[in-house]
Amino acid sequence: MYKRNSDGKWVTGNPKNPTILTTEGAIDLGRNLRDSLTVGADLIDKVSEDASVQEYSKLQEQLNSILINNMSNLGWVHKYYHMLYPDKIDAFHTTR
Repeated sequence: MYKRNSDGKWVTGNPKNPTILTTEGAIDLGRNLRDSLTVGADLIDKVSEDASVQEYSKLQEQLNSILINNMSNLGWVHKYYHMLYPDKIDAFHTTR
């Protein structure tokens, strides 16, 4: 989500299929994104620093189910969580 400089409208989606949002819609989406990231951070916080591969697989499944808008597959989200939890989340920010 971002605010376009050209016309000051809030936009979400992708460049090929953007969706214009009202100010209220942008606020609602921003809050939902924030809340989703916060719940994900809470899940990561509960993982022990010596967690097993199975525990990390479970964490990924949980993140996939609670993060909205496919955020669990976005590199910036992974990087954000790495900055918060560098001892729990690796520094590779791609699904490939």
